[in-house]
Amino acid sequence: MGLKSRKVPNLDELIKDLKAPEPTYLLTGCVPFDLLTGGRGMALHSSYMLWCDRGMGKSSLMLSVCRSLAERKHKSLFVASEMNSKLASDMGLDSHSDYFALVGCTTYSDLENLFWAFMESDRVLMVIDSITAVVPSKMQTEGSIEDYSIGVVSRIRNDFLRILNGNIQRVEKTVVFLNQARADFEAGWGGEKIKPEGGYSNEHYANVIVQIRGDAKVQDIVTGESKKVVGKVGYLYTTKNRSALPFVKIPLQLFFGKGASNVYSLTHYALWRGLIEGSGSWFECNLGDGATERVQGRSGRNTWVREHMPELRVLMEQDVGEYFSYLSANGHDAIKV
Repeated sequence: MGLKSRKVPNLDELIKDLKAPEPTYLLTGCVPFDLLTGGRGMALHSSYMLWCDRGMGKSSLMLSVCRSLAERKHKSLFVASEMNSKLASDMGLDSHSDYFALVGCTTYSDLENLFWAFMESDRVLMVIDSITAVVPSKMQTEGSIEDYSIGVVSRIRNDFLRILNGNIQRVEKTVVFLNQARADFEAGWGGEKIKPEGGYSNEHYANVIVQIRGDAKVQDIVTGESKKVVGKVGYLYTTKNRSALPFVKIPLQLFFGKGASNVYSLTHYALWRGLIEGSGSWFECNLGDGATERVQGRSGRNTWVREHMPELRVLMEQDVGEYFSYLSANGHDAIKV
């Protein structure tokens, strides 16, 4: 068949049919997670990879996002290879059973069925905890360990993520898959000591790659038991971001059994904005309307932020572009909270 007899499609029509949907966002209510996209919220039509070392709070952060979505009447699905029923119950998700579902899953066959069911449902978020712990279905019934080496499992995961990435772009939904960390022996003296498990396929198919860094301990200042550790302080660090600038440090505080703290993130914003001034024992707090309230200690400052959280959220939405630029240039380390 010659070139003249072949039907050549119209380029404009072809581009129109193949054009990707416009990026849309959904505010989850979890401030540090929403700040990953410059304050616009959870990026729909996208997949996230959240990874860090063990015990850093991956599950707690995503359960906080699910809880915030449930409070805003949005449904989510949490797929766990190791059931987090106790943690979900402690975080109050039992009272949001109409908008939150916790499902156990250990094989790729079950995970694939759950993914297609999620695509047909009215749920907006699916969390896979974790993509590393899911195994080939045959490992439970037949075959030996030698038949399923790391390379075989990685290729199966690569096929699943390719299907996931191609289909999630067509619907207004988001998939967040959690990943474990492994030691990186090739990093050198000044390199990162850990890396995400699974090779480059996980990083290739994820639209946003987020790492939890920092492991500072939160002391109990409410009851006065200074030696009692009630949480951790760190930051979210993006190495790949299709929705905003990468390499941004988002302040993060996680409490054991309670999840991510919006108060901590909003306190960082208020200090940057100058709404909270002072140091030591006393702080002067105001919302820019001329009325100043004087509070004592970090507990008093946190109480003021908690009481004025709706107003601070509105102010942050107005300044989020400038605030995100500050975080991308300096990170949250410039402000001591």
